[in-house]
Amino acid sequence: MCQSIAESYAGKSIFITGSTGFLGKVLLEKILYSCSDLKKVYILLRGKRGLTIQERLKTLLELPVFSRVYREKAKFCDKIEPIVGDVSQDGLGISPEDRVTLINEVLVHVSTAYSNTHKISIEEKVYPSPMPLSMVDHLIKEQPDEERTKIIIKDEPNAYTFSKKLGEALLAEKHGHVPVIIIRPSIVTASLSEPLPGWIDNWNGATGLIGSISKGILRVIPGNEGNVLDLIPVDYVVNLIIVAATKKILVEMCQSVAECYAGKSIFITGCTGFLGKVLLEKILYSCSDVKKVYILLRGKRGLTIQERLKTLLELPVFSRVYREKAKFCDKIEPVVGDVSQDGLGISPEDRVTLINEVSYVFHSAASIKFTEPLHDLLNVNVKGTERVLSLCKCMKKLEVLVHVSTAYSNTHKIFIEEKVYPSPIPLSMIDHLIKEQPDEERTKIIIKDEPNAYTFSKKLGEALLAEKHGHVPVIIIRPSIVTASLSEPLPGWIDNWNGATGLIGSISKGILRVIPGNEGNVLDLIPVDYVVNLIIVAATKKIL
Repeated sequence: MCQSIAESYAGKSIFITGSTGFLGKVLLEKILYSCSDLKKVYILLRGKRGLTIQERLKTLLELPVFSRVYREKAKFCDKIEPIVGDVSQDGLGISPEDRVTLINEVLVHVSTAYSNTHKISIEEKVYPSPMPLSMVDHLIKEQPDEERTKIIIKDEPNAYTFSKKLGEALLAEKHGHVPVIIIRPSIVTASLSEPLPGWIDNWNGATGLIGSISKGILRVIPGNEGNVLDLIPVDYVVNLIIVAATKKILVEMCQSVAECYAGKSIFITGCTGFLGKVLLEKILYSCSDVKKVYILLRGKRGLTIQERLKTLLELPVFSRVYREKAKFCDKIEPVVGDVSQDGLGISPEDRVTLINEVSYVFHSAASIKFTEPLHDLLNVNVKGTERVLSLCKCMKKLEVLVHVSTAYSNTHKIFIEEKVYPSPIPLSMIDHLIKEQPDEERTKIIIKDEPNAYTFSKKLGEALLAEKHGHVPVIIIRPSIVTASLSEPLPGWIDNWNGATGLIGSISKGILRVIPGNEGNVLDLIPVDYVVNLIIVAATKKIL
């Protein structure tokens, strides 16, 4: 279990520059409100309009943005320590005494999403400086006029984005031993909810546009209708800054997701299920340099696995990959097996192939019927997981096992943390319960407060992985209610009547007229393509 964000800051001191700006005010308020156990917040202030820094601090804290922290965190002022200084001065204009006081653990630099406007796709890396950094001091002294500035910044839209690009390049070149995180927000606009819904203190960006339009001053805005007006609420940016600092990440470029899979083989269970189909399609479409995708299939309704594979690939979900990736079928290798069988029912020959070839395992096979008998759910969802894990332990090239669980594996908790909770029963009882085949009444006694045997079995599956994974790197994905795709591979694609789809269908036909429920509860749906993207990206992180 990792620390909460607030715990990461507890007892530590923070130094903030720019706390009188729009973003800085919201950042300061959020830190004081949500990380109230921190030791001190040092803020860089300069005297302005005849006001001392103490007077400026008093004026700052009287703004509406701090009303929440005034109401709920009585002694927050004791945490704030103003430091006389100015980023435009050498040494930040800080006195020797204050300089000694300040201690930084992580430097977080706020840049802009528009620091590299010459690129269509912006990667998570620092791009080369557009000019030698040694020229910066010379240009400050030169004070170039407008025409000279245009020559210097070349294709940059303005001197601001040019300067932010140079700022990033300087950090990349000179950070030395200092851990650096660079945040690149787009157009920062009014808060969505914190500290006040819709709070903003300026007329810049979208606010100025909306104000001018509403007053009839601005009637026409020239633009390209295909361009995105990329706005982000200030509280979103502030939350990102605060969370990012706890990660202590040194900015560096990682491989693209597709590159991580290139030349490697994957083993998927459950690829005939709703989620599994979309996962298989996405891998074949977006990671087309993968070596092989081995999929576990069992004969069903008199069909061989080759016939089942043919039927599977004829579904509309694979239409995109058929159109655009002509030879994708060559990548797929069906393996006869069944997660409910010992050893996954895999032949010795196929087992040797998987052990020698597979780098990534996606275990999405599961019984998802809430009314299924407990012993069947345990055999598939718990023992099936153990069988997959057992195979993974033998794999010579394995990088990670990704296990698809559910957000409802711990319904007894109001707040679900990113950790595996203790098993509700000894794992040694599972074999006994499968043999016992408990009836409905006995099942209720066993699962206790769980809503059904399905969530109980998924909780046990997680606990088993936590206890028995050994040297195998494991990632557990907990989606909520997986529903129709938002955009990939087809907008709105789904192949079942489970969850929200069944409800909507029944309501639209007039079969279902009333749904008892609590209006305060969240109907937590997630598109299947969101889940699949998460699974594929998570596997590349190789997180234990």
